[in-house]
Amino acid sequence: MEISAQLQLYPLAEEDYGTVIWKAIDRLRAYEDRGLRVEVGPMSTLIAGEADLVWRAVRELFTFAAEGRRIVLVATMSNVCPKRA
Repeated sequence: MEISAQLQLYPLAEEDYGTVIWKAIDRLRAYEDRGLRVEVGPMSTLIAGEADLVWRAVRELFTFAAEGRRIVLVATMSNVCPKRA
């Protein structure tokens, strides 16, 4: 089953929050060669692919970002959108 996720990462009380966010995005991009589609937007990142792959990528992003810092990760998950053409 294919699913998609819209992710928003908020590192709390981080002076250099942009670096944390971009390193987390790099973690997601490491899954592109396995079929994960990654689309970085100005306020969120969309990922899509096989369900197991999406969940693995989200877990890795969360684990990385939460290591030694406080974060909020907002995730909207769907098995409907986006539809492939």
